[in-house]
Order: sequence, then structure tokens, then C-alpha cells
Amino acid sequence: MFKNIFIETLILFIIIVPTTFLSSCDDSVNPPAGPLYSISYETNGSDSGDAPIDDKNYAEGDTATVLDSGSLSKSGYSFFSWNTAADHSGQSYSAGDTLEIKTSDVLLYAHWTLNPTYSVIYSGNGYDSGTAPDDDNEYEADTEVLAALPGNMVKTGYTFSGWNTMADGSGTDYTPGEAFAMPSSNINLYARWIHSSLINLEKRDMVTITGGTFNQKATSGTPDNFDHTISDFEIARYELTYEIWYTVHSWAIANGYTFQNPGCEGDNGAITDPAGEPPSTDKWEPVTTVSSRDALIWCNAYSQMCCYTPCYTYGGNFIKDSRDAAAVTCDNAACDWNANGYRLPTEGERYFAATGRGITPYNFASGASADYSDAAATQKVAWYGVNAGGHTHVVGTTDNSSAMNLWDMSGNMQEWCWDFSGNYPVTDQIDYRGAAVSSGRMCPGGKWTNAATDTQCGHRAAAIVTFAVPTIGLRVARYR
Repeated sequence: MFKNIFIETLILFIIIVPTTFLSSCDDSVNPPAGPLYSISYETNGSDSGDAPIDDKNYAEGDTATVLDSGSLSKSGYSFFSWNTAADHSGQSYSAGDTLEIKTSDVLLYAHWTLNPTYSVIYSGNGYDSGTAPDDDNEYEADTEVLAALPGNMVKTGYTFSGWNTMADGSGTDYTPGEAFAMPSSNINLYARWIHSSLINLEKRDMVTITGGTFNQKATSGTPDNFDHTISDFEIARYELTYEIWYTVHSWAIANGYTFQNPGCEGDNGAITDPAGEPPSTDKWEPVTTVSSRDALIWCNAYSQMCCYTPCYTYGGNFIKDSRDAAAVTCDNAACDWNANGYRLPTEGERYFAATGRGITPYNFASGASADYSDAAATQKVAWYGVNAGGHTHVVGTTDNSSAMNLWDMSGNMQEWCWDFSGNYPVTDQIDYRGAAVSSGRMCPGGKWTNAATDTQCGHRAAAIVTFAVPTIGLRVARYR
């Protein structure tokens, strides 16, 4: 009898114990007590994409991680968050937030926010007649926009040359039809005007020079070098031609400017007319026989013709007279380095450009493959005493260009710079602009009459500010 009882007990133990053990380890066998709830996501007016799917079931008190918006999108709107109300007046949740399950299913609606839009506003910027374009579209930030055509705007004596984000042309240029990305604000585009007499003139190209730090070394002097940091600037690809000089000079005289010297066409130009001789077939030879004072006020006139802000002032007024009687105003003129008009380069800017941003050694001609003593290398990039044939040459006609695809940075003409003559500084400099006022200004570059030594990038030269001779011309620069 006891044996039978033992056997029956053993059998019950074998059946009951494992079943109890398994039940305690597997919720599928014994799921949690109480109802289960779900989380659903509603697109709430989206144009494309699918709402995320949460296929889990949750009990009261469980927590869930809110899903992201995935591929959902709605034109003109941005996804902001999920919300328990379709009109986003309920509880808001961001992707990754923790949501506690209560006693019902949860439905989360996409909350969309209207993207801000911006306008393009066109200004005729001093035009005389016609109508500036009117763009009544609204654009979201980063949307591609095409700059408008000028329409029927007219400014007497001027030609439309594009749009600029600043009225004085110091901003970003856009040509009609050019695409640009809409900024996150309204944008004003101002008409850029250039005097019609300049439109078809050649040799007006400017080259952008990216700034940097280099060692500015001279061929002689004490000290003979210093480390110099130069800011970005633009410099003319060519020496200033007589054709461009004459065109601006003629406009300037008609608009209140007065010059001491009318300038000459290369070394052979005649001065029989105080207003200057009209350009001939040698119109692309460099202008000569102009003083540094003439150069300063010519730059102001050129700036005005291009609707830029002139750089040179005295007593707060733009200088417009280079005659000897106006010596004080010219020689003590201030340069507004924040203006975007044309000006003379500093000696350091010119040196930096001539050496290809400090790469070409100081004793090479600009762009040469060997130092100045190598006649073959020097003659490929410079007109000087050996190969010039006793006269100036049309700009840009050496075998090779100088550094940075500039021409005649060595030879042909010396070129007026802003700096007054003086020794190099003894310390490192940023945008060094020369010594205090003196009787001379720097005019480096070498010339058609001199030896190869003068073609070296590091050769320094200066002349009295009133000198107007057939060996000195100029090349313009500007900040944007």
C-alpha cells in the first residue's frame, strides 16, 4: 500500500513541477493580466511617405519609445513632432521620447509647421525710366531662384551689367538668369550699371588674388625683408591701356575732374591737346606720362563710371583735382580701404601677385623659370632694355604671362603704387600700406629702358609724386 502511494506521489511530482517551472519562465503561456494597448501613427495630411508602424503591444504602465517620422513629407511644411491631437493641441512627443502607456490605445498625429518663405526685391538703383522687375513669388530657404531679366529699365549713358546684393556693388554679383540659393531672409538685388563707353573696351579684366602670408624680400635695403600677411583683393590682369585711360579721362573732365597731365599712348604718344590725344592703332599700349596724383583721381573717376564707391578722399570729399595747385589734397589723401572702388595696389599686394602669392623667388622676373640673369627665361615674360627695341609694347604680348596669369608684372612699365617711399618695416605686418607721407611713391616692376636687374620681383623703385614720364604707368586694384 505504501508502495502505491509513493509511486502516485512521484508521478504527480514529475507532472506538476516542470509545468509550474515552465509557466513561470514563459509569458506566452501565462500572459500578463489585464488588457493590452497599441500605439498608432497618423500622417495628418502628408503628401508622401508612410507613417511609422509600432507592432508591439503594451500593458498599462509599460513605456514605449516614440518613433521618428521616417519618409513622411508635406510640401511647404516641416515635420515638427508627434501630438496626441490632430490640431496639435495635445501632448507633444519628439522622436526618441519615452511614452508611458495608460489605459487606452495611443494615436499620435504628425505635427506639421509651415515653412517660412522669403521674397526677392529688385531695385533699379538710380535708373531713369522703365520698371524694375517684380517677383511676386515666395521662396523657401535654399530654394533655387533665377535672377530676373532687367526688363525695360533705362539709365541714361549707362548699360545694365547685372544684379548685386549691395547698392554700391560691393556684394555678390548675379547675371540675369543665374541661379542662386534663396537665403533665410528677404533679399534685395540692385541693378549694376556701368558707363556705356566702357562696355566694349578690352583689357579691363580683373584677377582675384587669394590672400596669404609670405616673406616680402627686396634685392637691397635694410631691412631687406619682412613677413607680410595680405588680404584677398583683385588686381588688373594688364597694365592700364591708353584706350581705357582716355575713355575715363574724357568722362572725368566732363564731370568736374581736372588733371595735371592728360597721359600718352605708350612712349611715342604726343601731347598736343590738353584733353589728350584720341587713341590710335596703338590704343592697347600702356598709358604713360601720368603722375601718381593723376593716377589717384583717375581711379576715383573710373570707380564712379562703374558705380563703385571711390576710395580717395581729402577732408571727407572725393579728390578730383591732380594739378600742382591741389598738391596738398592729393598727397595727403586718405584711402578708404572699405570702399569697393578702383585704387592703386599697395607695394605688398603687387609683390604678392607678381610672385604668385609668394612662390616665385625675389630675384626672378614675375613668371620666369630662372633668375633674372638667365636672359632667355627673363625675355619670355618681360620687355626690358635687351628685347624691348627701345619702346613700349602692347600689354600682354610677351611669350608667357607673369605669375597668376597676369601680364607685364615685370618689364614694359614701372607702375605707381599707393605706398610712399621708405624702408621696409622691422616687424611682421598685416596689409602694410607704406611709410608716412613723403615726396615719392613706390613704382616697382622694371621698364622697357632698363637692365634685367630691374625686372626682379624684389627690385624696389620710387619716383617723385609729380613725375610724369614715358616709363611709368599704372595697374588698378580693388577690394570687393
